[in-house]
Amino acid sequence: MHLVIKSLFVVVVVIVIAFASLLYVAAVGVPFIEGDRVTTQGDAEGFQVGMTKAQAFNALHVHYQDRNATVRHVWKRDSPLAGELSQFETPESRRHTPDPYGVYEAAVESLTTMPLPLAIGDRWDVQLPASWVNDVYVTFEADRIVEIQHSRWLFERP
Repeated sequence: MHLVIKSLFVVVVVIVIAFASLLYVAAVGVPFIEGDRVTTQGDAEGFQVGMTKAQAFNALHVHYQDRNATVRHVWKRDSPLAGELSQFETPESRRHTPDPYGVYEAAVESLTTMPLPLAIGDRWDVQLPASWVNDVYVTFEADRIVEIQHSRWLFERP
């Protein structure tokens, strides 16, 4: 009889832990595959939809300069602006000439003025330190933010 009570207790504890785990996953998400959050109205990640590039650059500085973040702009090597942007291409990107894309990258804390790749680029990729992926993508149309996307995976919590 005593063994039955112990077994029943173990079963109840396992059921409670399983139920608590399901509640956690439902409320917070699967902790190792977070996915994307896309914002097309309002504000997110320190930016606001409708901001100009100048305002976005100021927001970038305010929200990311002390977080060890980098900002990137990627362009097609055969685009009309490639000649103008190639002088800003990172050495790592230049070594991969078969790759159809050129890359500019800089630490946010090192930027005092908006560099040309960010001024003419249509998307900024803000990379935050992380175990795997923790990026904010800011997309522009006609010099204004139209979309803010945060991609976060592998235990990257706010």
